[in-house]
Parts: sequence; C-alpha cells; structure tokens
Amino acid sequence: MLPDMKKTLIWLGFLLLYPLVLTAQPAAYTWHSPYSDQSWVAFSVAKTGLYEVGLSDLLAAGYDLSGADPASLRLFREGQEQPLHLVHDPGGSWEGFAFVGTPRDGHEEATLYFDPITGQPDSSGAPHPDMSLFGDTAVYFLTWGGSESGIRYATHTDTAYSQSPPVEALPVQVGLYPHPDSAGISFVRGGGSSFDPFYTNNPDYGPGEGYSFRNVDPGYSRTLTLATPYPTTGVARLDLRLFGRSNSSHHPRLQIAGQPGYLLDSLIQPAIPQVAMYTFSLPITTPLSQSQQALIFSSGLTVGLTDNIEISQVQLAYLRQPILNGAQLSLHAWQSAQPAHLQMTQVDGIDSIWAYDPLAQARYAGIITGDTAHLRLPAMTSPRPLHLFTDQAAQNPVIRSARLRPICHPDSGAQFVIIAPRALALSAEAYATYRDTNTVNPYASRVVFTDDIYDAFGYGQPGPQAIRRFVNCALDSWATTPEFVLLWGKGGYQPRTDPWPLVPTWGYPANDYALVSPLTTDSSRLRPRVPIGRLSITDDAEGLAYLAKVDAFEHGEWVPWRQRGLFLGGGATAGEQQAVSQTLLSLIDQFVQPPLQGQATYFQKGNPVLEPDSISLVAMLDSGQAVVVFLGQSTYNLTDVPLPLPSQLQNGTRTPLVFTFGNHSGDFSVASTQTLGERWISASGGGAIAYLGATASAYLSPMQAYSEGLFREMLQNQPGSRLGVAIRGHIHQYLDSLSGIQGQNHARLFHLQGDPALVIFPIPADPQAIPVWPGDTDNDSLVHVADLLPIGLAYGYQGPPRATVSTDWAPQYGPPWAGSFLDGTNLQHADANGDGLINALDTLALSLNYGLGDGSPPLSSGLPGAIPLYVIGPDSAQAADTITLSLWLGDATQMDSLYGIALILDLDTAQYRSGSLSLDLSQSWLGTGDPGFLTFSRYDSLEGKLYLAQSRTDHQALYGSGRLADISIAITDDLARRPYPKLQADIPFALARRASGTAVGMGGLLTRQDPPLAFALKAWPNPTRDFLNLDPHQPLLRLSLSDLSGRTVFEQKHIPAGPLRIDLRALPRGLYVLHVQGHTHWGSLRIQIE
Repeated sequence: MLPDMKKTLIWLGFLLLYPLVLTAQPAAYTWHSPYSDQSWVAFSVAKTGLYEVGLSDLLAAGYDLSGADPASLRLFREGQEQPLHLVHDPGGSWEGFAFVGTPRDGHEEATLYFDPITGQPDSSGAPHPDMSLFGDTAVYFLTWGGSESGIRYATHTDTAYSQSPPVEALPVQVGLYPHPDSAGISFVRGGGSSFDPFYTNNPDYGPGEGYSFRNVDPGYSRTLTLATPYPTTGVARLDLRLFGRSNSSHHPRLQIAGQPGYLLDSLIQPAIPQVAMYTFSLPITTPLSQSQQALIFSSGLTVGLTDNIEISQVQLAYLRQPILNGAQLSLHAWQSAQPAHLQMTQVDGIDSIWAYDPLAQARYAGIITGDTAHLRLPAMTSPRPLHLFTDQAAQNPVIRSARLRPICHPDSGAQFVIIAPRALALSAEAYATYRDTNTVNPYASRVVFTDDIYDAFGYGQPGPQAIRRFVNCALDSWATTPEFVLLWGKGGYQPRTDPWPLVPTWGYPANDYALVSPLTTDSSRLRPRVPIGRLSITDDAEGLAYLAKVDAFEHGEWVPWRQRGLFLGGGATAGEQQAVSQTLLSLIDQFVQPPLQGQATYFQKGNPVLEPDSISLVAMLDSGQAVVVFLGQSTYNLTDVPLPLPSQLQNGTRTPLVFTFGNHSGDFSVASTQTLGERWISASGGGAIAYLGATASAYLSPMQAYSEGLFREMLQNQPGSRLGVAIRGHIHQYLDSLSGIQGQNHARLFHLQGDPALVIFPIPADPQAIPVWPGDTDNDSLVHVADLLPIGLAYGYQGPPRATVSTDWAPQYGPPWAGSFLDGTNLQHADANGDGLINALDTLALSLNYGLGDGSPPLSSGLPGAIPLYVIGPDSAQAADTITLSLWLGDATQMDSLYGIALILDLDTAQYRSGSLSLDLSQSWLGTGDPGFLTFSRYDSLEGKLYLAQSRTDHQALYGSGRLADISIAITDDLARRPYPKLQADIPFALARRASGTAVGMGGLLTRQDPPLAFALKAWPNPTRDFLNLDPHQPLLRLSLSDLSGRTVFEQKHIPAGPLRIDLRALPRGLYVLHVQGHTHWGSLRIQIE
C-alpha cells in the first residue's frame, strides 16, 4: 500500500458495460489493437472495492514504470477506458495510482442468449444478469507510453455542510444470487424438454440457462434470507427473476415473514407450455423493520402437481438509515433536486471520505470527525449510482501479465489450429509438431492458448464467446487461414465449478460448432465455417497417448481391415428395432457400394438370427474395423447392444472411427465421469481414432436422417476427404434440408472427438475406381505365395493404368479392367504396380509386401484326380553334410494340364542348418519352352519354411511330370554321426492352376520320398486289388498306409523280419502311400489299389 494512501486517495468509478462490437476490419476484433505497440499489465479483482497500485508493487511484479509519463496511463475494462486517480508523494512525484474495481457480472455474456422460437438474440433470457456464468473475477488492463492521455477523475470539495439539512435515508440495493457454492443451487442446462419441440436439444444459450435456486412444488416452501441492514420506514421494491420450465401453468407465491398477505401471488398460464423467464417488480408498502428479510417462496398449484418454476435472481431496493458501518457503501439510483448533505455515522475512517459520480466522472471530497462523516453533493436530477469510500477502504488487486499477444495478426496464420489450456501445453505442442512435420498428412500447425484468447478477445475473462471471436478473426485476417480447429481439453458448461483445465463448450447441450460459426445474430443460421474436433482430455498423458495412436494410424500399413465395418442395431421396442434396422441397412448399402466397397458385419437386437454376443464383438473389434456404427438406445456409458468397452479390447493400432447414434454417449462435459466417447478416445494403445456421438438426448427420426446423410456425404459426395470436412459439409446439407427446429438442433448435437484432419477412408473421388493392394493379386486380403499365379495367368494383359504407379502397401485406386478371373476378381489386381501392364515387374510387390494383410491363407487344391508331390533326398548323409533335395511333381500316367503352382516346403529346423539353403530353379520342368517363365521364392530360416511359386507366361499348359526345384541345404553339426537320420521335409500347402485358371488337384502333400530303404523292401503286387505282400529283411518299428489326405488307414508296429501280408479289401480304389520306419532307415512307396 502506498505510504499516505489512507489519507490522500479516495475515489469512485462506475464501470460502464461495453459489449464487443465487431466489424469487417481486423482491428475491430480486438479492443486493444489500436494500442498493440504499447506495454500492458493486468489487474484482477473479484469484488467491489477501491484498488491501489504503487510503483513499487509494479516493480516487484516485473514492471518498471518509474520512467513512464503518468499522463499516458490508461485503464480499460471490457474494452472501455476507465478513469484513474494518480497519487503523488509530498514532493509532487507520482508514486502510483488507484482505481475502483467491480466484479464480473453477466451483462456482457447476456449477448449469448437467443430466443428458441425466433432464433434472434434475446438478452432477457439471461437468468441472472448481475452474476456471471463463468466467475466473479474481472480484469482491468493498464497501458502506458502512448501519445494519448488517460481519463482522470475531477475532484470537487464543498464544505458548506450547514447549508443543507442531512438526508434521512440512503437508497441502497441488496441481492441474492445463485452462487454454485451455496446450498440448494441447481444448474439449468437448457435444451428444453419434450414439451418444447422447438427448443429440444437447442445448443444455444436459451432462456434460464444458468444457475438458480431449486424449484418449490405445491405443498412445500423455500425460505431465502436477504440482509437489509438499517432499514427505514420508507418504501422498498423487490425485483424478482423467475425461470419457468415447460408447464401448462405456474403459480409462484412470495411473502415476507412478518408481513401480511402475499407480495406475489400470480397465476401464469402460457399459451404454449415453454421455457421462459418471468420478471416481477414488486413494491413493498409495509415498512421493513428487520435487519434481514425472510423471503418465503411457495406454489399456489394443487398439491401433487409440479410447478417447475425456479428463482434466478432477487434484488431488493430500500432506504437505509445513514449509517455507514464500515469503510464503503454503494448507493443505488441516487437523485436529488438540490445540493445534499450526507451525514453518516459508524464510519471506519481517519479523516477523509469521498463520493464518486460515474456519470460525471467526478469525486466529491468530505471529512470524517470521530465516527461521523460529512459529504456535500451537488444537485443531481437524474438517478445514478454513487460509491462511498473512506480513507480505510483501499486494497491491492492481483497483478498479472497481460496476454495481449498479436494472435490475430495476418502473419500468425496456420492451417491447423489447436486451442488448448496452458496446463496441457506439453501434449498440445507435441501434437502440433507432429501435424506440422509428418509426411503423410501434414498441415502448418499452431497452438493458441485459451488464456491468450481470453485476454485478447474476452477482456481477460473466460468464456466461449472469446473463442468464437478469435476463430472468426483468424479466418478473416490470417494470411494462412485455418482449415481445421482442434480443441485440446475436456469440455464444460459450468466453468465456475468444473475442476479440470478445460476448453469451454458453447452452453448445453455441449456444442462446439458455435465456436467456429459466424458472428451472426441469427442462431438458426449458425453453422461451422471450418471443421472442428475436440480431444476431451484432462492431462498430458492422455494427449500423448492419442498422438501415438494417430501416428500409428497415419503411418501404419493400409491393411484391408480399414474397409471393414461393424454395424450394431438396438431399440427398446419392436417398432424401434425395425426402424433402426431399416436405417442401418441403408448405411450398409452405402458402405459396401463403390467407391469404398467395404465389407459389413451387421448385428440387430431383437432378431434371433442377428443377435450379437460380447465374445464375437470383441474378436471382431480386435481383428480391426474401419468403422463401428451403433444406432439405438444409450446413456453416457451404455448402449442397448453390448458394445465392448475399450478396456476389454486388444485392438492395438487397429483403431476404428466409432459412431454412436443414441443418447448422451458423445457428451464431453460431464464432470463426474468419463463418457463412452471419452473412454474410446483416451484409451492408450487401442480404443478409437475418432468418435462421433450425441452430447444430449437424441430422437430416432432425426438421428435416422442425420446418419444417412452423414454416410452419404462421407462415402458418396466427398469420398476420401478429411473426416471433419465431410462432417461440416453434411451439417450444411442437413440444415438446408430441414425446416423444423428440432431437426436443425440435431445437426449441432453430434460432435467429433478426435482430429478432424484424419482420412478414415482412403477412397478416390472417382466412384468407379476400385482399390488394389499391391501384391494381393487374388484380392483375398493377404499377400501370399499363391499371389504369383494370377500374374502368370494374366501375363501380358493390358488395361488402364492407375494415377499412381506404386507398390506401397496402401489401397491404390484405379478404374476397373475389362475382364476378371474365374472367381470374379478384376484383372487390375494382378497389375500390382499399376502401370497398366501385367508382367514380371508386378512380382516386385510380392517381395516388398509379402505377409501383409489380415486375410486367411488360401486352401490347398486337394481335389479328385490329385497329382502327387515328392521330395527326394540322398541315400545317406552325415552330420554337417550338404545335401540336395529335389522337388518332383506327378508322373506321366497321372498328369493333367498344368500352368502354375505355389507351395510351402516345411523343413525341420532341428536338422538343417539355418541360413544354409540355396535354391536352383534352372531345371524346372514347368518352365520348359517358356522364356518368360516366372518364379518366386522366399525362405524363412527361423521357421524353416520355403515359399515357392512358379508360373508359365505363354498361356500354354504342360502335360507330363518332372522336377520343379533342387534345394541344397546343410545338415546340422550336432546330429549323431550315424548313417542318414530321419530328415523331415513336409509340404503343408500346395495350389496348382491350369491355363484356364481352374485348380488342379494336388495330392501327397505330406509325401516324402527320402533315401530308398537300405533293406530291400519288396511290395507286391502293385497295383493290387485285395492284398499287398511285404518281405522286409530287417525288423520294422512301424508300418502304415495313408490316403492322399494324410489320413492313416492302416498301421502296425514292432514287426519282425520276414514275410507280411496286408488285407486291402476294405479300402476304396485310389492312390495310397506306404510308410516304413526301421531302426536307422525309413522310406515310403506309392501303392495303387484298383
């Protein structure tokens, strides 16, 4: 405090409310822009008082004004300059200043309110204009160093007190406001009810939206106590604001305890039951005799009914005895035709008192003698407020930095704008860096903090209007204009009580679209100027987890699960279920049609055939779904189809876009819990990449229209676009298609949680284009060894090239070719690199993308008339030897036409040395006479699997049999050094094709023709009909006979040396394999039963 401030500094200021008026000029968006080259500091005050600031106080806060010209000091509140009083030391040097501060009230934010029927601004809908929705703290901004002089108070002194008799009463006003920290307070969330079809789900600030004292039903009463110190016998007036919810009638009653009858006893019967504010100005003719008044509220309706009316604000104007009882007092509507003498007692002061006239910007000096103060005021013919302060009233404001940064300057532009509280700066800046620098979906990005926005566009006070002003300024002023806005933080419509660092919603139901809508006076035309999304998080860990998901999503493999969709239908009744089913089938039809050509799975509650179970849903979500769509009944955390929670899943980077068309499941403004959408988005290492749901209750019919229109916009009108662009486009189309306010409200009910710049469906603008995953030539969602065969079958074919010649594992779109394979797969899939010609260059995609995709491997062509495969090895081998295994196909008597073959050879890694395999395909019989012969091979040394495919290219099939490959491989060093151990070489998969594309039956898939038996095993007759004779010269450990499927049809163990006869009469005709195992040798023979 300044040394002599108690004696020398007393003043009054009345702060005019100044609504922000915006024009087309960029400078008009920010009230401080004309002084943007000057220095600023801010002061926060939360109650009415006299605030003093010394040069030493400023210096301690980091602001040295000792060299500033005091005449250049200018003080602003809500964009309007306020008067200052400069304080000088005895030597005449200025040492500080003082100002009168008042708390924030609700008058500026009353401009947020709209009439729900007309859609026009209606500030009368604000329930408590003298109390702010967002807090009590008001901010004053001080600047200096400019060429203009600031406003100062003129001081007047009139000591002719005896010329006027002392006034007998002082006009004052006291009030009751529904502060949320008081008992019995509720928050009117707006949005109407089913009784107000024009108001249902209205996201604007509507009548009564704010705080109130809870309603009183008939048969009950509520007493509110209002302090009225030192009342006189003069008249008084009670101003009352009541909020009536939808009702056919209201009957509020009010009486003052100790006074006869009702002060208010009014039956209200609106023509249309609707929400409305009711204002009463009630004269009190019975003198107030108590220092506090007990106001008793009740209802005159019949007991058992609900009145649905609440108290929003109470103000009592009365005449007070001239007793100050302290150091300050505010007078209400002071007026006097003659000069007046204010003589007040019980004054807390030393020797000085002042009265301040806000209209004349004048301060009137008085004196204090003992505990009595004397003030002489000039005549004031018009009513005005006056403030009285003694020399003991001064206090210090909170000094803080003024965040009046040039965030609306044209050079401040960015394409992608993140609006975040400073508490989440770490994760917000990290995400901006990612979006700015990633190579897949980059946008010039910038983080703008809410405290900067509030200072520059909200007069230092938090609220959604400031964000809306900033967004419009950026869109109209920045050289690089925003294309997307992402709100970084949990939402809230009660900033007075919400505990998290938040980005506020535009009222309730939670509405973000209004934050990016034009500055217009017509709420029915509010529509987003730019796509917007929100990440509803409360800490940096959740933000960084989402960043990791987006990074994996955008830079991961574009695997086929991104064309799959899971559709879940609910409904409480059979009628609802039928309507839901009709809508979902419509959505599915759009999803599976070109250009996306998605794959849909549909479950429907009430349909026994389609009833889902949680196990199958978890499995499908874990395997990956591009979209999950729910339509039905829901709450904040539940759906009437058991949609699993993210905590139940292990879907990893397979993160879907989730739509929940139901009630409340997309709300992000609930303080007590994480809603369904917030759980899906904030889940680390899984969950969803984006989520769209309703922030309040929704109705089935408008939800049906909304969901169908949204899918049409995403998949037909703007296929392949950014998610937020499609949503914004749909909102405009949806609003234009509906005339009813209820339907229009639904357009602003469904909000995106997640990044609006994401591309969910990688589809082109051309609706005829089909997606090709390079390397997946048979279009089975997996790059496999069999994918060489379609290249050979269509070798040399030509068609329209794709716009991008690429083998990147992502859907590459191009027009379909004129032709298909036998299974209907378009020939374009075999053009793996997209150059318009199917040739050997397309095999590169198999090598680059092998194993990618999430489909199932193809089946072997085990068909009647099967061709055997053999693996033939040496007669003997020792440890560390390098041996050659030959792969043979068929024989001359069993061969049909063959064009290509793909197989997997499974080698026992315990027997063969890892990495020692070499492959020789130069002698392949299948390549005879075909100079363009195609081969593909891949060896997995860890699993011991050799993937081998061969195909002709001349469209001429071969007949006969022969060698396919020679395989050199080394025996491991640690096998016992004995003659050739039992070496394993199985063929678990084989697929062969004719030149026509039909499959060739493959048999003997597990046949091994290893070294011939050292003992001369004889088997006769072969072919045979009834019996097979054997004559092993050595004892056998095991002898078995199997058919071509590998099924054992005969088995005998521990057989002594000597003749053996096997009865085959029970077996059908066909080719069988005889397996014989001795103590050191083993082998197999083909047996034909005729």
